[in-house]
Amino acid sequence: SHCALPVPASLVDPDRHLQFSCHGSRAVHAMIHDEGLDRYDDLIGEDEERGLPARTTRRSYEEFDDPSFHDLYVRPAAGGLLATDLYLEGVHCSACVWLVEKIPVRMGGVAEARLDMRQSMARVVWDPAAVDLSAIARFLDALGYAPHPFRGVQTREMRRREDRRLLIKIAVAGAAAGNVMMLAAALYGVMWHGIADEFETLFRWVSLALALAAMWSASVFFRGALGSLRARALHMDVPITIGIVAGFGWGAWATLSGQGEIYFDSVTTLIFLLLVGRYVQQRRQRAAADSAELLYSLSPSSARLIDAGTVRSVPLEALVPGMRVEVPAGESVPVDGLIVSG
Repeated sequence: SHCALPVPASLVDPDRHLQFSCHGSRAVHAMIHDEGLDRYDDLIGEDEERGLPARTTRRSYEEFDDPSFHDLYVRPAAGGLLATDLYLEGVHCSACVWLVEKIPVRMGGVAEARLDMRQSMARVVWDPAAVDLSAIARFLDALGYAPHPFRGVQTREMRRREDRRLLIKIAVAGAAAGNVMMLAAALYGVMWHGIADEFETLFRWVSLALALAAMWSASVFFRGALGSLRARALHMDVPITIGIVAGFGWGAWATLSGQGEIYFDSVTTLIFLLLVGRYVQQRRQRAAADSAELLYSLSPSSARLIDAGTVRSVPLEALVPGMRVEVPAGESVPVDGLIVSG
């Protein structure tokens, strides 16, 4: 009745209309309907494939409220709110997206919940004065989507900034190349129709100015070539830089001297196409790296710390050598250490 999987004979209840393949599916189905989210059944019916049985861990997620956890995975948002990225287990269809993004409606203090189904990555924004992150995590877990901190959040923010800078460079290079090509068409027309000397000189200088903007966009190749020379390990940025500088240098000399051909159209187009190629290559490489980071998110992120006779969950990053942790049967060992009992 929830995941459309076969029901084991031991779980069949002949007196009930609804049947479930596991206790997790039964619990999640009950919670969804108790919260007034019956639309979930309609959405999941539209998908060709149904998911795996719902799995709830029943964890408290108290480590999500630890200051060391917030230092690593939580960032400030507008209006005094906080935001974090969580990897969710069990996401498989559009109904999952709808259910997760309904959390602000069902839970006070949650301002936003956005789920990327492809990466199973949820962005949650909440008011720390109204609700704790551990409560949000427990709610997600109860729905069958066990949350894990996304450990590459700082790296991803850095990548976003890098991508934004590269896209700006691509836009500048593309605009420069397009305008230089139009000016080049006018200059090439000199061979058949002629042009006044003052216009030819003007077009050359305008082309030089636009090419300078494109050269700024090509700084990514210049830095790479300089680093390559310093490390004495040459790579593709070196010949690319040589070609760009040679083409621009010749065109600049021809513009200043008023004689000879300029090749700013070729130089700016080359820069634009190389930047587009660099962006495509970078995106493909990062897709593979993101997959590895998502797998890393599934490794243990917390430990059960034994402190003054009590046991509490803390982030792994809060542990220091000498502390004692408890590892119940069936759980992964979160850290390296020595077994002192059990």
